[in-house]
Amino acid sequence: MNDALQLRAESRSSLIAVVLDLNPLAWGFKAAQDAQRTSKSESFVQALDATLTFISSYLLMTHGNQVVVVGAHPLGAEILHPTNEYSGNTASMVNRQIEAKINDLCRSTLLDDSITDVSTSPSSRFNNALSKALCCINRMKSDKSNMPARLLVLKCGGDFLSHQYLPLINCAYAAEHLKVSIDAVVLEAEVDIPVFQQMVDVTGGVYSRVTEPATLLQTLLTYHLPDDDARKILSKVPSTPVDSRAVCFKTRTVTDIGYVCSVCLSVYKMLTPICITCKTVLKLPGMPPSRKRKREK
Repeated sequence: MNDALQLRAESRSSLIAVVLDLNPLAWGFKAAQDAQRTSKSESFVQALDATLTFISSYLLMTHGNQVVVVGAHPLGAEILHPTNEYSGNTASMVNRQIEAKINDLCRSTLLDDSITDVSTSPSSRFNNALSKALCCINRMKSDKSNMPARLLVLKCGGDFLSHQYLPLINCAYAAEHLKVSIDAVVLEAEVDIPVFQQMVDVTGGVYSRVTEPATLLQTLLTYHLPDDDARKILSKVPSTPVDSRAVCFKTRTVTDIGYVCSVCLSVYKMLTPICITCKTVLKLPGMPPSRKRKREK
């Protein structure tokens, strides 16, 4: 009887990988905006508390649920859980380890002078974070006999991540191959992130845009806590139209009509003689050869 219950519990258990934005520049700008409106600047604290509560709720829903947490910042990506110090699934221990890892990361890396270097991109490396999260999912799914898995991305700010467009789309197709749906939550009051909308659309996930950090927990528990099977019987999540336009690899702007490299499929708004991605020499389109008229005899 106990063995049957254990097998039944393991069959319902699932895995979720959470990618958390730890960009101090984005959170600082968000806090400044909140301070102007409400005289409070606790955006990161509220977002972290909401994320930890969401992780605890997910672990407590079903015995055997597992979680992977990856932090993305402008200098790379770090796995916050599981680690060599603790790799279990106790909610309190997981939250404690995540908080400790974030504190250590803020003191050692995110407050370093290299983050303000001109050569360093101000955007978080979500391509690195998603790659690490998918690698962890692939390994854990292999160990747990193809356990159902999902991926949740939490981003602060309206940066379009145009310089990471191709790696992020490749991650979306890799997730689709692994049968992993990608959810995205963007803390931004005005604009959406087209690349995240496309990733969610490719994998069949849920996209949400949160205008206030105070409503983040409600959004996570309402729209992103149910698994793929439960979403089929719940009411549909209100969605926004997906911006399916590609991003120019040279100007980093969204383009409607452009030129595509025949080798690496890079998109360019204006015709360029050499592809900046694969260095292929592109042939300029020429006029079709004119047919000579035959002289009448």
